[in-house]
Amino acid sequence: MGPNEQLLQFILSNPFILIAFIAWTFTWKGISLWMSARRGQRNWFIALLLLNTLGVLEIGYILYTKNKEKKNIENTEDSEQ
Repeated sequence: MGPNEQLLQFILSNPFILIAFIAWTFTWKGISLWMSARRGQRNWFIALLLLNTLGVLEIGYILYTKNKEKKNIENTEDSEQ
């Protein structure tokens, strides 16, 4: 039995793990899609919609845009003073 078959057998014998992965992925995907749509970032939206990475890309996008947004806010505050 190969590694793929073992993984499939494990998931089938433990359906709660599959449900947890689905909930994890949908949560992060939903948040990241909402953020990219709200910002008008069509390319990010399409990438986040089509690529399934168990939340890795979605979390990276959220952290990247939050850090970028924070820097923009700090720069505008500095320029106002």
